[in-house]
Amino acid sequence: MVFNSSLILFNNKSIMINPVYAFIPGGYKADELYNAIPYDKNFEFARASIARRVNKDSLIEVVGNSIPRLTYQIPYGKRDVKGNADNTPSYLMEPASTNLVTYSSDYNVGWSGTNVNMDKTKFSPAGQATMSPATLLSTAGNGTQNQWVQQQAQVFTNQVSCWSVFMKAGKSGLGAIYLYDTTLGGAGIEVGVSFDLINGSVADETLGVNPPRNTGMYYYGNGWYRCFITYNKEDQSSKTWNPYFRILISINSTQGNQLPLNTSLYIWGAMVESEKNSNFPTSYIATQQQQVTRTKDEAFNSTLDIASQQGIFYAYIKPLNAWSFGGQRQISINDGTNDNVVTINFSTINNTTLGIQVSIKQNGSSIFFYNSADEVDNDFYADKWYKIAIFWSKDDGELYINGKSVRVDTQMPEFQATTFTEISFENGSGFNDFEGYCKELLIYDTRSLSRSEVTKYLQILTQ
Repeated sequence: MVFNSSLILFNNKSIMINPVYAFIPGGYKADELYNAIPYDKNFEFARASIARRVNKDSLIEVVGNSIPRLTYQIPYGKRDVKGNADNTPSYLMEPASTNLVTYSSDYNVGWSGTNVNMDKTKFSPAGQATMSPATLLSTAGNGTQNQWVQQQAQVFTNQVSCWSVFMKAGKSGLGAIYLYDTTLGGAGIEVGVSFDLINGSVADETLGVNPPRNTGMYYYGNGWYRCFITYNKEDQSSKTWNPYFRILISINSTQGNQLPLNTSLYIWGAMVESEKNSNFPTSYIATQQQQVTRTKDEAFNSTLDIASQQGIFYAYIKPLNAWSFGGQRQISINDGTNDNVVTINFSTINNTTLGIQVSIKQNGSSIFFYNSADEVDNDFYADKWYKIAIFWSKDDGELYINGKSVRVDTQMPEFQATTFTEISFENGSGFNDFEGYCKELLIYDTRSLSRSEVTKYLQILTQ
């Protein structure tokens, strides 16, 4: 889509309409995110720590304090045609998170090894220009399956935690993550999952006493996968739990219980998170001798100068993979409050299903509301991009999601011309901050269009 000159053919007539507001990630500087239209009314931005993004070469790189992150999204669980990242950037907003392991990429320090050699290499998912190269983990013994590195980590019971590490096939195409508990008895493996690093799939989730809550793999190009498991250690009372985070060279069906000498696996960037029920990993946080926290991304309101009587509000967005954090994650156009507002919201229905709510309020009262939880067949899930367009006008409103009309309302009152004065990555009153990826936010003035032309635009925008 060409955002500033959208052209459609309708009833053999060309119709062009320009957005009156456009946010498309591209321009930024410290403390500021630039709009495309209007160019002089930008978002203020803040983050009190460094953070990491994926650049256009599919490499992980550091950005400084209060620098917005334009990241190139990695396909989840699969690679694209050439194994590359997306070729258009998106703006990333994440909550605060802490990496609970130390020496996250230095396995010779802070980690103990069993029957393995650990050799530094000259590359990693961050490229060659990195101070923390990957480690080649190779078997030091012959005829045993007990070959791993491990570090003890502390999380809380009755709270979901996420355990992740970057892996690349060496002379073994399988890697594994175990949560090893010395108090469990027997083999002590509370949870165990192996990953197929050749085909990019989870190989076996049944290697421990209990199943994981969630598992997955993200492809980062050049054979690297970020593999993760999540787990909730249930207990009658909330207390600390101290399992070992064990990273293994795994075995395949033809090797039985034995691994040949010099079987190898590349590993880098281990991470343990336990923030508000961490059901997916957030962006990598490097550590040395201490745990490290990445602080929250915050974007503050951008002002609007639009005719508010009618229009289309369009968002091309994706919820953060850690959407199971719970609560509401919203983007809105508003009057500086939550009383007069058009809101697009992501929430959680259950462990696998995403909730999408779109609402319009006037003077504090709801005049339009859609909730995907009311759908009989709800196919909305995390880790998926959504094109959402809501049209509002006097006695008329319609919502499209990914090319489909999901709600029409003909009982809409009219807004005053100057009602909407801000666009926000929250609900209009400073709460329910958006967490996820954003490629486009557009607002169209539709007063010159017929209703059938509006419908055509809604279809085209969300296809």
